[in-house]
Amino acid sequence: MNIIPANSENLKAAQSIVSRSFLWVVFSFLILATVRCLDVSGDPYFHLPPKPVGDGVDYENIAWNVSMGRGFGFDWQDPDWRAPYAAIDHGELYQVQLARGGGFAATTARPPLYPLVIAAVYSVFGRGSASWVIVRLINAISLALAGAISVWLTLAILKKYRASRLGFIVGGVVTLSLALSDRTTSTYSADFLTEPLAMVLMQLFSIALYRMTAGEPRRAWVAIGVLLAAMILARSIMIFLVPGIGLILLCLFRSSTGSNLSGDGRLGPLRGCLSALALTMVLLFPWWMRNCWVLERFLPLGTQGAITLLGGYCDESLARGGDWQPEPELRLRAEYAMKEEFQSLRTDVQREVALSEVAGERVVDWVQTHWMDLPWLGLQRAYNLWSPFHGKSLAWKGLILLGSLLLLVHRRTEAAWLIGLPLLTTIVVMLLYSTGSRFLLPCYGLLYVVSGLGVAGLLDLLISSPRSRCQ
Repeated sequence: MNIIPANSENLKAAQSIVSRSFLWVVFSFLILATVRCLDVSGDPYFHLPPKPVGDGVDYENIAWNVSMGRGFGFDWQDPDWRAPYAAIDHGELYQVQLARGGGFAATTARPPLYPLVIAAVYSVFGRGSASWVIVRLINAISLALAGAISVWLTLAILKKYRASRLGFIVGGVVTLSLALSDRTTSTYSADFLTEPLAMVLMQLFSIALYRMTAGEPRRAWVAIGVLLAAMILARSIMIFLVPGIGLILLCLFRSSTGSNLSGDGRLGPLRGCLSALALTMVLLFPWWMRNCWVLERFLPLGTQGAITLLGGYCDESLARGGDWQPEPELRLRAEYAMKEEFQSLRTDVQREVALSEVAGERVVDWVQTHWMDLPWLGLQRAYNLWSPFHGKSLAWKGLILLGSLLLLVHRRTEAAWLIGLPLLTTIVVMLLYSTGSRFLLPCYGLLYVVSGLGVAGLLDLLISSPRSRCQ
């Protein structure tokens, strides 16, 4: 992006290219969709149920019950649901899931949006190989759309700051190349996980943020509120981003409107920020009320948070670099399954509430005992989130660093969200637990943009410096 005022020749050339930016985005989407769909079609699980490792089977079970009209919950003993899993390698691959007992039980352990997408596919196409293929193609197309949005954002920001023609082209090519060559995201197309949906929602959210900085705050706050709620309903961990996102929104509203959004001085930006967040809370309220009703407790976020957090604050996690570990939860469930007071509880929901309370107490006890280890634990989690640091990944990290430096020095409005959202994600992971780079994946589209802007900005700086000396 140009750091000095663009001359008329560069401006005219850039405008000529931008007039065809729609073709850039269409081309980007088509090539990304083709590659992602071909990738997922070659996966051995393409026509099969979700993979046995991870949360995919949980989401699929919930979707099956929703599509059958039973509600949002688990039923591991339903013979129709079990049949496809039991037929694969005689059930050996899925022995953990098939060993689970109990009839239908409502759950608050998973966010609702992705299971509802799968349930919608089942409602139209039935449950079977065809629907599993469709779900995976939806994942692939979601990743392609997220990559195309990255290209659009890069070109839009370069247009806004009147990049040179060469910088405009190179920025778009770099962004597309990163989205195309990223193998980490493509692996998530083959399973029933929330990452592709969360990534495309994050990109749509970024479009709304950009539109606000482009001078449309009155329209943008509605889209921001709706998309932020959708992001939280897709991935529960995003609720912890809300305080930081509120600060980002306040800065963006202020920069996009000067000191006034609605004619009442300094209250303008604050009112816009609060309006967006209030809309988010209104949209989340029905799901939160449902959770409280199911649990018969004021637990709007459900029980899964405390139970899962136990795997991040434990001796095993400390010994393994801050990554989440399943052993503490498994020990807790085995221990309490034998207790008389636990067995006397009437329903699975009541047992989950009891486990959540005990898990929360154990997390507090562990933190109090190991408080001196917490800073190092947080740093290890941040390292895991951004790893690996070798080969192509290290080169990409270099481009991200270059783009971040140029944005912080010259384009602070865009830096507030392009850098702010990945930074917020890093802080949340440091406070909770890491699972490799999985929690950063929804922000990958933003990092493509940062990299593309960094290369374009550096190129324009190199082009502009000789001209400046000649003048």
